Amino acid sequence: MQDNVSPDSIHQLEEHILKLQDELNNALNEIEQLRLQLNTQINTAKSEQSTNLEELKRTRQFITSLSHVAVKIETERNPDDVLEILGKELTKLGFYCFIGEVNLEKTTLTGLYTSFESKIITMAEKIAGFSLQDYKIPLTKFDYYEKLFLNQEPIYIPDVTAEVKTALQAIPGPIVTQVMKLLKIKPGTPSISVPMLGNHKTKGMLSVWGENICEGDTEALVVFGNQVTIALDNAQLINQVEKARDELEKKVEDRTSELRWLQKEREQFIARVSHDLRTPIAAIMGFSQLLTMKKWGEVNAEQEEKLIKIAGHAERLDHIVDDLLSVSRIEAGATGTKKDVVNLNEIIFNVINEMAIIAKYKTQHISFHNKFKEATVLGDSDGIYEVLINLVDNALKYNSKNGNVLITSKKKGNMALVEVKDSGIGLKPKEKKSVFEAFYRAEMAGELRIQGTGLGLSIVKKLINQMSGDVWVTSKGTGKGCTFSFTLPMNSGGQNGK
Repeated sequence: MQDNVSPDSIHQLEEHILKLQDELNNALNEIEQLRLQLNTQINTAKSEQSTNLEELKRTRQFITSLSHVAVKIETERNPDDVLEILGKELTKLGFYCFIGEVNLEKTTLTGLYTSFESKIITMAEKIAGFSLQDYKIPLTKFDYYEKLFLNQEPIYIPDVTAEVKTALQAIPGPIVTQVMKLLKIKPGTPSISVPMLGNHKTKGMLSVWGENICEGDTEALVVFGNQVTIALDNAQLINQVEKARDELEKKVEDRTSELRWLQKEREQFIARVSHDLRTPIAAIMGFSQLLTMKKWGEVNAEQEEKLIKIAGHAERLDHIVDDLLSVSRIEAGATGTKKDVVNLNEIIFNVINEMAIIAKYKTQHISFHNKFKEATVLGDSDGIYEVLINLVDNALKYNSKNGNVLITSKKKGNMALVEVKDSGIGLKPKEKKSVFEAFYRAEMAGELRIQGTGLGLSIVKKLINQMSGDVWVTSKGTGKGCTFSFTLPMNSGGQNGK
């Protein structure tokens, strides 16, 4: 038995099939649109990833360049060399650059560095008709100059050729094109200018241009500008220090030469004066002694007294001349500067023998307490001899009648210690600090009319200090005597203490 299919049923089935086909086509269209969107998103992601990688690479290049410049700034004293390394680093990034120093008071710009050889810049300046040395900044002509120098903001210019043409508008177009060609400026070339700041003041500008510059480079170039400012400030400070040092060295050299000349002149003057003084002094002393000895006839008691005073004053003048010569020899380095191995006790015995006659004349006695079997020191034998002569003479001069002068030598660490003690007029506590000053006389010396030049102890101090020793005085007070002590370095190879 066969089923009967009506025409309506067949029609409905066909419509259903068509409907399913439409839905299938719509689904396929939606899938295609989704595929296209996905491809677009994939391409966009790839582009963004590539851009990010390029930006990352560019950032790394900037950081590397900045680190190179920073190292150069730290180690280089010459500002031209720092600018040169900066220009080379910017060239590696594909930039051309100009660095200028700004004087806002005079509104002038002076070129410090460009990426081009000097002959190219000279040629460009000649064609353009102006110089980059003390170039007058046209603040009213270009708004971005005011923004750059006064507001201290960086400037990005998408196409710098328009600005060049405006700046050179009085020059024929073909010549402007020639200038831009020399400076590697093509149509559509972007540029960035940043202010160079120091102590919040605009000190200069850094301008870069090139085909691959983008506005995002501005921040990094601001750091470059700061690096340049630091470099120039450091170099300026270093140059100032070196200039000051050179000037100081020159002044020291000139002053040293002057002092040497004055020293020589003084030595010659003292020598001449000493000779000129000693001749008449010797004559006065000789004639007064002959008169006192009655070689040319009798003299009465009053005349003899006057002659003795004349001889005494002449002798005092002779001592003054000797002291002046001693000071001159010490300061000239002729005495007290040697470092020979010297037998200290031998010098002490020689001094005692020489001064014994004077001690006997003054009814005094000199004794020596030797605590060394053998004492050798490093010093100048003539200087040590003069020190002891002055100290013993000083002790005899200010000692009491029938007094004793005691000399002691002993070891004190790695130094030899010598003491010259008297029982004379002593010193007040306040006088101890001044006693070694030139021409100083103790108060009691004036009261007792004890003659002296006031140079002996100052000579002692100069000599001892030159021989790397020390000297000082102790006293229990007026009328209780003094002990003058000095030390000298011992010769470590030739000393034996008891």
